[in-house]
Amino acid sequence: MNEEELLHEVDDRLLVLTQKLHLLKYLTPTNIATEREHFVAMKGNYDPRFSYHFPPAEEINAWVEALHDMKTVYFDGQIYENIISKLLLDKIEENIVIAKLLLAYSEQDFVNIEKYNTILYGTFNPELLKQAEDILQSYKEPNPELRWTILTGDEIQQYILTYMQKHNITDVKITPNTSSAAKFIISFGKNICYLSYSPQMKIREYILEADLIHELQTHYTRYAHGKKTWWNIFTFWTQNYLTDEEGLALYNVCAYYKTFYPAFQKIWIYQKYLLLQQSQWISFREVATYIQDKKWSKNLSNIFTMILRCKQGIQDTSVKNQWNIFLKNKLYVDGYHHVSQRVAQWNDVNSLLQAKVKIDDLPYFLW
Repeated sequence: MNEEELLHEVDDRLLVLTQKLHLLKYLTPTNIATEREHFVAMKGNYDPRFSYHFPPAEEINAWVEALHDMKTVYFDGQIYENIISKLLLDKIEENIVIAKLLLAYSEQDFVNIEKYNTILYGTFNPELLKQAEDILQSYKEPNPELRWTILTGDEIQQYILTYMQKHNITDVKITPNTSSAAKFIISFGKNICYLSYSPQMKIREYILEADLIHELQTHYTRYAHGKKTWWNIFTFWTQNYLTDEEGLALYNVCAYYKTFYPAFQKIWIYQKYLLLQQSQWISFREVATYIQDKKWSKNLSNIFTMILRCKQGIQDTSVKNQWNIFLKNKLYVDGYHHVSQRVAQWNDVNSLLQAKVKIDDLPYFLW
């Protein structure tokens, strides 16, 4: 077996393990609906107790062992000319951390929850926290006269089809999804992608256009370009790719909005960043009070969702004085800031669409 064949073997094996280690799948509570009802009924004065369907510890440890075995078999003492080998090794290391974080959540081990969250997602940037505070204090909503047509479920589907035809997208299947609160969810398979949407929602045309820029122009385009390489690592993501990918999606959406509202800001990403930082060491109900004091929302169901995204993976949300937040939600501001800096320096957004890689990995893709 030559070097390229050997690395493709690693690439294939790694994809199987990566797909098993889908954090959000396991960190989504199984009793969201009932706990939301309790929270709303108690007018926000309630700390939910969430249940999760975590894999058994034995299964998680088996995944960790399999990843360590891959490192030993393919990389101990091996020197590769193809620099893709570094991306594969980095991804193995990342998956080991993800598996250990999942084990920590399954055991509610707050010390390791903090440790592995920080390794995966980094720490809060004081400058970005200050920027978030300043933007939230000074931002003014767009002119209320900016109103476009409200589309129904059937019109949404037709709009998506027209958008796909315009951009020559042929391998995305549109499916209705009545079980999710999200407007759109895009998922990627070996040969086809799925874009699901809620058929009950009504959405203004300009917002739908922005959502398609986010999901199709950014997430799908990077997938499609990566797929042409015949490497899973470029099709389904390199280590820590998501920060720059979400940052790029937000950059593209903001650029679109600014064509008709130059002062536009994606306010919710700054709310998430500041809210996540403030949610450390306090309970679910205390975070609700913080949101209400800030006047970010009056709707208790929406407030519940905002806090849940901070507290994912935690069973008893009354817990204080321990690490009780999921840091993934900070990557939107981190990524947007990083991508904005890159575009300001290079003035080339299209180069960032080449594959599902973080910016620092682009030289490996272009090698």
